[in-house]
Amino acid sequence: MEELGWSWYTGAASWYYKVVIENILGINIKDKRLYFMPCLTDDFDEYKVNLVYKSSRYRIVVKNKYKGKNEDITIILNGIKQEKNYFDLDGSDRDFIVEIEM
Repeated sequence: MEELGWSWYTGAASWYYKVVIENILGINIKDKRLYFMPCLTDDFDEYKVNLVYKSSRYRIVVKNKYKGKNEDITIILNGIKQEKNYFDLDGSDRDFIVEIEM
């Protein structure tokens, strides 16, 4: 009977992790693309995430520059501004720097 208790704790922790990463920090991977739609309060100045996709490494910095006053998200991938709120992931053993301003 004790095993059921542990599965509940494990499931709750994984759901909490999923909510924080996907819904608050706004990081979602779908169809080999990395999407950003953060939902931050004004208390967040910035956060950093290190993401590994296959053999590539992404250093991500999200800056809450406009504190909710601007709904646009600017994504810069290795110095190149992206036109959408996502970009294609690359698994070719490279390093990427991602800067996001919102």
